Amino acid sequence: MKWLHISDLHIADKTDWQVFKAELLKLCQENGPIDLVIVTGDFHNFSEGADFSKAKKFLIELMGALELDINLDLFLVPGNHDGTSPECEHKAGNIAILKKEPLLDHSFEWNELLTQFDSYEKFVKELIPKYPYEHPARVHHRVWRDRIDFLHCNSAVVSDGKEKNNQLLDLDAFAEIAQKSTYPSIVLIHNHFEDLHEQQKSRIKGIMRISMIKAYFFGDTHKQQVHMMDIKPQQNCQIPCVGCYKSAPEASDTYSAIGVIIGTWMDEKATLAGWSWDVAKSFRPDGEITGQTIEMGKPFELDNDKEENNIQLIQEMEYQDAGEKKEKSSSLSIENEIWNKRKLVEFRQLIFNMSDMQRKQFNDKLPGRFRRISEGETVESINQYWEEIIRCGCAEIFLELLREVY
Repeated sequence: MKWLHISDLHIADKTDWQVFKAELLKLCQENGPIDLVIVTGDFHNFSEGADFSKAKKFLIELMGALELDINLDLFLVPGNHDGTSPECEHKAGNIAILKKEPLLDHSFEWNELLTQFDSYEKFVKELIPKYPYEHPARVHHRVWRDRIDFLHCNSAVVSDGKEKNNQLLDLDAFAEIAQKSTYPSIVLIHNHFEDLHEQQKSRIKGIMRISMIKAYFFGDTHKQQVHMMDIKPQQNCQIPCVGCYKSAPEASDTYSAIGVIIGTWMDEKATLAGWSWDVAKSFRPDGEITGQTIEMGKPFELDNDKEENNIQLIQEMEYQDAGEKKEKSSSLSIENEIWNKRKLVEFRQLIFNMSDMQRKQFNDKLPGRFRRISEGETVESINQYWEEIIRCGCAEIFLELLREVY
C-alpha cells in the first residue's frame, strides 16, 4: 500500500499553486496507486478565520482524482492556524495555566481552549460526511481498512500563534488509544516532537515504548526532515519523526521547502520517498527523505480472501496452441465491475512494489504470448496490460503468479 503525506495547506490560489496541483496529480499517477492521504495540519491562514473553503475544495478534488473514498482514506489533524475561530475569551490565561502545570488536571481550561476549533471541526465533518467522531479536534484514532492505525493528536491547543515551545497534547487520551491498538500505528500531529512540553516528552516516549507505534508524522516547520527518537535503551529501538514539506507553494514564500512524501509499505519495513517541488523544475527526488524506512513489524497483507457482495471470480479461460480463446461477453455485470476495480488496485500494487529479482521471477513464469513487465511501467501501461489479461480471462492467474514471487 502507498500513502501520500502533505501538510500546511496555506493555499494562495495563484500561478504556482495551479502548476503544483497539476504536477502533484501526475506524480501520484506515476508513483501510485495512492491508497490513502495524510494531512498534518494548517489548512488555511490565521487571516481566513473560519473559512476553510480552499483546503476543502482541493482535498475533495484530490481524493476524487486519486479515486479514493474520502470517508475512509483521508486522515487529518489540526495545526496552530486551525484553532483560532471562535477566539477564546480567556486564551492567554488558560495557556499560561496549562503550560505551567502540564501534568495536573486543568480540564476546564483545556476544554475552553478546544472551543477555538469549532470551525475546524465543522470543516472536517463537511469534508468527511461520515466522520466517526463528534469532535475531530480531540485525540482519537482511525484504523485504515484493518491494516494500520492512525493516532490523531492535537498539539495546537495551547498555541498562541507565535511561540512554538512547550506545546501540549491530551496525554491521558493519547495513552488510552495508543495502548489499545493492536495494529501498527502512526502518530499524526502538527508539531515536531522537540516542540512539545519537556514534562510530556518522557511520558510520550513511555507510551510509545509499550504500544504499537511505529512512526511520528508532523508538519508545521515547512521543512522536510527525519529525526530518530530513542524510546528504549536497547540498540535499534527508535521511532522516526518524519516532518513533511509545506504542500502549497506561493511565489512570495522564499522560506518554505515545497513538496510531498510518498510512503510504501509491502514488507516489514515501509519506505519513504521525498519529492521536492520547484516551479521551474517540477518534482524531483529528495535524498533527505528518500530511502528512509519505518519498522512496521510485519509485512502489509493484501486481503485476497474477502470478496465484497459475494462477487464471483472470473473463470479461467482455456487456451489453444494457436492462441485462440473462448469468447466472453464484453459487458461486465455490476458485480464484476467491482471485482475488476479491486483486483486492478492489487495488480498495480504488486507490480509497482516489485524488486528487480521479483520482476525477473515473474517474467520467467509468463506464457510466451504475453509481454514482460519492465522497470519503467506507468499507471497507464499497467492499466492497458490489465485490460489485455481481462479480455483473455486470465486475470486471476496473473495475480496468483504475482503473489507467488512475494
